[in-house]
Amino acid sequence: MKARISPDKRMTSATKSAVDQYIYEKTHDELMRFLKIVNVVLNRHFGFGKTRLNRFNAELNSEMAKHKGDPALWVTIDRILIDEIGLPFKREDYESRENAMQSTKHMK
Repeated sequence: MKARISPDKRMTSATKSAVDQYIYEKTHDELMRFLKIVNVVLNRHFGFGKTRLNRFNAELNSEMAKHKGDPALWVTIDRILIDEIGLPFKREDYESRENAMQSTKHMK
């Protein structure tokens, strides 16, 4: 049985935009907090100064902007970190992630 949402209970585009903006802001805030920790670790434990940290942050922002919305990026990232370097990261389930993203797009 499919769930049915009556038209008067559906979110308006303005409400959807507000929710999307809220999610973006919260996600951005958390990512910035994480990036601050990464910068402190790079500074305190690996000798990165202001110039190197600025270059690191600029390169990170550039890569993220260049590959925004590209699921192939994460396949490549996992391949480099897990397969080539040998770091103990958990490989992402790209198919599930893509299916979830497609489902979300259809709901809008």
